[in-house]
Amino acid sequence: MYPSTCSFIDSVIKECIERGVVIYPGSKGTADGICGDHVIIAPPYTITEDELVFIVDTLKIAIDTVFKSIQELA
Repeated sequence: MYPSTCSFIDSVIKECIERGVVIYPGSKGTADGICGDHVIIAPPYTITEDELVFIVDTLKIAIDTVFKSIQELA
């Protein structure tokens, strides 16, 4: 687990936006009322399979990028 002060999910959202995908932050504290983050992905009903793959791949890249940067700071 990472400290809430590192703004993990805010950084993931920023990475996604820079890559062309808009995701929404969920409420904080989803793991135990204090820790834990999540995002909301809300694609249109008319999304294609290729677009869906792009969204999921982009989110994974963003999470991996932010996680790596946090590990490097530790």
